Amino acid sequence: MDSEEDDQLFTTFTHKEPFLALLTSLLKGSEGDDAEEEKVVAQMGAILDIYLPAPPLLDPHLHLILPPLISTIRTLLVESLAQPPPPPPTAASSSSVPSEYPEEVELDPSVKRLGRLGRIVWWVLKVRGWRACLSFFPPSLPSLPLLLSLFHPLPHPTILPPTSWELRYILLVWLSLVSMIPFGLESAGGEGTIDKLEGVGTRAVWEGRGKEGDGGAVLLGRLFSRTDCVSLLPSFLSHSTTLVANSTASSSSQTNPFLRTSILTTLCHFIPSSPSPSQVTLVRDWLATALPSSTKDGSGLIRKLRIKLLGRCALASLGGKGRKTGEGGRRKVLGEEVVVGANEEEEQEMEVPEEVEEAVEELMIGLEDKDTIVRWSAAKYISRLSTLLPLAFADQIAEAVVSLYGRDAILIDDGDGEETLDLSAVKEGTWHGVSLAVAELARRGVLGKERLAELVPWLLKAMTFDPRTSSHSTGTSVRDASCYVLWSLARAFTKEDMAPYALALSRQAVALAVADREVSIRRAGSAAFQENVGRMGLFPHGIDVLVKTDFYSVSVRRSAFLVAAPHVAQHEVYRSFLLEHFSRTTLKHWDKEMRQLGAAALRAIVEIDLDVLGPKMVDQLIGSLKTIDSTWTHGILLALSQIAQSYQQLDPPHPNDQRHKIFSSLLLVRPATFRSFSGDLQLSAATLLIANSVTLESLASPELDRVWRDLAELCLKSRSDDVQEGLASVWGAVSQLISVEDDVKNLLAQLKTFNTVLQQTIGKIVGRVEYEHTPGCDVVVKRLLDMVEPGSKDFVLDVEARRNAFEAICSVVSRPSVRNNSAIEPPLIYRVLAALFRGLDDYTSDQRGDVGSWIRVACLKGSTSVLISILDEPNPSKWLNVVTFHGLVGKVLKLGAERIDGVRKAAGECLRLLVEDKPDRSKTNGMAEMWEIPGVLEMRKLFVEPDAVRWNEASSVFPRIVPLVSQPVFRRSLLEGLTLSIGSRSEGTTRTAARAFLAYIATLPPSSLSPTEPSLLSLSRALVEIATANVTLNRVFIPVLDTLVLLFEDGDLARLSESASGKAAVRAIFSVSCRDLARVRNLQRVTSSMKILTGMVSIPSCAAEALKSLPVLLGHRFPTVRSATAEQLYLVLQTVDLPGSEEIEDLLLSTSWSSDGTEEEAKTVVNLLLASIS
Repeated sequence: MDSEEDDQLFTTFTHKEPFLALLTSLLKGSEGDDAEEEKVVAQMGAILDIYLPAPPLLDPHLHLILPPLISTIRTLLVESLAQPPPPPPTAASSSSVPSEYPEEVELDPSVKRLGRLGRIVWWVLKVRGWRACLSFFPPSLPSLPLLLSLFHPLPHPTILPPTSWELRYILLVWLSLVSMIPFGLESAGGEGTIDKLEGVGTRAVWEGRGKEGDGGAVLLGRLFSRTDCVSLLPSFLSHSTTLVANSTASSSSQTNPFLRTSILTTLCHFIPSSPSPSQVTLVRDWLATALPSSTKDGSGLIRKLRIKLLGRCALASLGGKGRKTGEGGRRKVLGEEVVVGANEEEEQEMEVPEEVEEAVEELMIGLEDKDTIVRWSAAKYISRLSTLLPLAFADQIAEAVVSLYGRDAILIDDGDGEETLDLSAVKEGTWHGVSLAVAELARRGVLGKERLAELVPWLLKAMTFDPRTSSHSTGTSVRDASCYVLWSLARAFTKEDMAPYALALSRQAVALAVADREVSIRRAGSAAFQENVGRMGLFPHGIDVLVKTDFYSVSVRRSAFLVAAPHVAQHEVYRSFLLEHFSRTTLKHWDKEMRQLGAAALRAIVEIDLDVLGPKMVDQLIGSLKTIDSTWTHGILLALSQIAQSYQQLDPPHPNDQRHKIFSSLLLVRPATFRSFSGDLQLSAATLLIANSVTLESLASPELDRVWRDLAELCLKSRSDDVQEGLASVWGAVSQLISVEDDVKNLLAQLKTFNTVLQQTIGKIVGRVEYEHTPGCDVVVKRLLDMVEPGSKDFVLDVEARRNAFEAICSVVSRPSVRNNSAIEPPLIYRVLAALFRGLDDYTSDQRGDVGSWIRVACLKGSTSVLISILDEPNPSKWLNVVTFHGLVGKVLKLGAERIDGVRKAAGECLRLLVEDKPDRSKTNGMAEMWEIPGVLEMRKLFVEPDAVRWNEASSVFPRIVPLVSQPVFRRSLLEGLTLSIGSRSEGTTRTAARAFLAYIATLPPSSLSPTEPSLLSLSRALVEIATANVTLNRVFIPVLDTLVLLFEDGDLARLSESASGKAAVRAIFSVSCRDLARVRNLQRVTSSMKILTGMVSIPSCAAEALKSLPVLLGHRFPTVRSATAEQLYLVLQTVDLPGSEEIEDLLLSTSWSSDGTEEEAKTVVNLLLASIS
């Protein structure tokens, strides 16, 4: 199924109709359709998997799914058993080691079909659970001998092969149902039935694998509960003890890893069936003997099953599953809302068995286990036992559970007479287990209201539990469980009980819903808030907040922080708490992205009332800058920069006192912070703060001027892109206020250094400087051009530095104010455009790959911005001529047919900006026709929804862009891009581009009256021109040859050679592809030329000329070339009818072309071919 569909939430079995249609086709399937049936089974399984989060949605439809499947399975089983058994293996083929089934068995088609049907039934049981589906299995008595015959004494080797483990599992579950018939098994099934059932079950449990063992556990668990099978349990436990002891002592790889889990699962199934006290004691004693400790076992599953079995034994000792006193269990009793009756008095006098106390002790230890499944099982059984114990004992359990929160928590005196709680030593597993237990106790009504005063402070701590360990958080499970506690409290207590704690809990729940890092926690917080609003109505503005923090609103982190949180903060009761949470918790978060989002969310909330909240928050954040926590310092600087930006963007402008105060806060940051391990983070935040808060007043202060200049000097040496971008923003902001002419000159002088980091950073800076107050923009542009022009003595080799230089050049010259500067003359713009032309053809590569694509993208975006800026002027001809304009558009189209998805996407966006209709532009310059792009109407169709081209998908781009080669102006440029894609190493791009190109070629006539009209001849000539111009450049030449090979293989050049002009074009192709063939060393180029040459042999009018160069290839110094030529020539001869071709073919096949000295054979082959075509 599609991933988008998997993420949807369904309220009904939405896929009912397609699923039942697939089921019908599966049941009607015929033999021999194995592949089709496997496909149907996979589709049905994919549908069922969608409903794993909501299994009950299948319940109304199980009667339509399971009965026909089980009926068909039963029919096939009967038919399969009626067939004669396969012959036993012969002595010669038998293995020396006995096996329960043959090694290789050719399965009958009906047996294969049985396996597929069993897989679907297993899939339904996996999603819905076997208990909910058991009623749909027929419990009829005739099924007993049928099922026994399949499993006794061993699983049927052909009907139940090991690969059909799903079928084995469901048949064992079915057998467990049949074994519960209300008659004596010996009388109903014949003598020995009990022994057979025991044998089937024990074999599956002791020797089975995975789900087969689970099926055997269900069977034995039900079998042991029968009165006529009571004697089976002791022998089973005795033999299990021996097997467990042997498996523990043995280190052999043959040990069954599922043994202990299957035995424990069997006993877990048996205990709930009301066993006698002696049987419970027997099981408990076995557990103490065979598995004495739950904490030393390395398997979490075994520890979980042991806890589960202990809990069930304790429940059985207390006599059941507890009374049901209403929705909240005993809540009403503990809340003193009902009268305690006589049964309650008897309960208080009950003496708790010692084994129950021991079980409770082990369950308490299980709450602190390292595995979640163990903690969850312990929490459930603690709560279930508490419902059966006397109220005083249950209250003691609740007290002990809540007290576990305080383990490892340390109170620290902060020196001001106040104590803070240090949770750094707290174990996540302990708090998670305790929270689960508290939630279960509350949900079952065993938690007294007197415990709320002790519980709620710990609960609030658990809802914010997010300690940092190494470089990641470890508190996700605790916060999730705390939401479960809050959800349970709403169901367990009255409004009066919860009223004192409602405000604190509501605020914390909202903070979790809108400000947690994990989506599961945000959703859990929203659900807990919703439950409390719905049941109690105590949370302030509950309904309104729910609308703003629903399941979907908090699902995306950015939306939760920047949309939901400010909306909730509209209510004053939550505003101050959210501000405190973001400033004290989120800004300290270990994740950098969380700090960035927290700062943005803080700004959005402050903007609700900037005049009041802004100064308060600025003072609070500045007061916290004294911290030695570098993580918090980074968050504070980010938040201050965000608030400064809010003041900066006010309309009308706000007095600069707050921005100046924010700028001055840099004095409070320890200088060592910017040189620490996280120095780049601090520098990037500081540069953002400077850029958003700088004022003339700040720049006039010598002390502040020294601070920001020292930081700027430090940033120059940083390799971080964020720091470089931030520094560029700083200089851009400063240059808007004062002249930075001397600083720019100093930076340009440093460009001569060989420090590539410095070159990269300076390129970004000078591109951001505003030149209204700073003269010398022409000097900046010329110096940057020297960096990117290959012939210049100042040309730099670093790709990132050249990319930044191109971006800076385009940023400067695309500003109309700069071009109107008298220092910028048209020749300088022509020089810029020429540099952009070269940059669009930059294909530099290194160990990182095609790094030249960074420059091409920069030149794409830059040239587009320059062109649009010039075209918007009254007289574009002053700066641009039409030929250059069309040439740049052609380059954009060329890159739109690129092999790299990111480059195509950038080219598509630039093309959209160039071709979009702007009526104001034509009115302004009055020369709309002169600057109209040829074929602009066809290009605009590429962006019309809903059929707009998806430029990052090759399958969407090439079929739509190839027809644009019909425009003569852009034909050569577009063909250059297409040939590069056809000849690329990306198989997907090559295949898609080639298919689209050949499909278009098939629609063209061989030639046309006008050379500008698209035809096979005009395109071939264009390809020859590209190849001729790039003979020495293999990067271009080889892809052109590959494209011509495609035309040969597709038969297009044979069609072209039917006319005189076409023959001349084919000869031109031959001439350019075979030029200096004997001296070429590039194997890929030689191979492509060879394919063209051998392809021309099939064209009668060109064959003689092609054969003249054939000895060069058959006698080439590279053996691989000789062998490939002979092979290709043999394949070509298979497609043509030449007299005497048999002799030529025999010679080609019999000659060892990989050996040296094949010149004579080559001459013979050529002579024979010349004789055949003459």
